[in-house]
Amino acid sequence: GSQVRRLSSMAPALGNIQRSRTPLAWGNIRTRWKEAASPPRDRSGTRARAMGAEPPNLGTTIILLATPLGLTSYWWLVLVPSERRSLARSKRKGGLNRYLEDLEG
Repeated sequence: GSQVRRLSSMAPALGNIQRSRTPLAWGNIRTRWKEAASPPRDRSGTRARAMGAEPPNLGTTIILLATPLGLTSYWWLVLVPSERRSLARSKRKGGLNRYLEDLEG
């Protein structure tokens, strides 16, 4: 039925495959798709790999993840509270207090 028509329409693109309703024909298609998607083999029989595709080692990964985390922690735990205290002090006694009084009056 429709599977045979679908299979026969894909046959020219995939080469010579069996035209039958058996799972063998579908297995051949799957095998060919997997082979087409995988990297080609070289003369020694091993798969070719892209150069520079190795992941960085664990130490580099930890440093790259810890650096922004450390900087963010310092900003949030040290700089932000310091600026909040400074702003509160300025609101009570400093130049910001005079400005806020001028806005009220």
